[in-house]
Amino acid sequence: MTPLETFATLAHEFCSWAEAPSSDAHSELRCAQRLLPRLYASALDLPHGVPADAERHVQGALTYDAAFRRFGALPINMYATCDPLVVPCEEPGVGDVADDLADIYADLHRGLAMYRAGDTDAAAWEWSFNFRAHWGDHAVGALAALQAFATRI
Repeated sequence: MTPLETFATLAHEFCSWAEAPSSDAHSELRCAQRLLPRLYASALDLPHGVPADAERHVQGALTYDAAFRRFGALPINMYATCDPLVVPCEEPGVGDVADDLADIYADLHRGLAMYRAGDTDAAAWEWSFNFRAHWGDHAVGALAALQAFATRI
């Protein structure tokens, strides 16, 4: 499989998980811990692609609010953040796993709609650009919080 095909498969898996009813908290935690690093690693190999009009491809997506509520079923939500390049941490912040996963879902779903419509260059651009500009940070933040939680249970 090409890097784009591999990523499309993982994006489909993540979106299918997001669109499914939530399961028990332990299973949800493990699913997130498995999917996020695989998506992140696969995104590093994406081609840059060519941007396109994203609106013409989006259809039938789970709304952000619905995804946020669905991911609120995870056993952890809020977590502390700070700029990892500023040592010591000067301005602590707050992250939210449900927000992270809902944002990742929205970015992946847009690209998946393009990919399914045969616009693979646009899908590659959508996924690659948004990985660097948006969802990559959400994936890292959520995974760090999920790992910290898992080591304490």
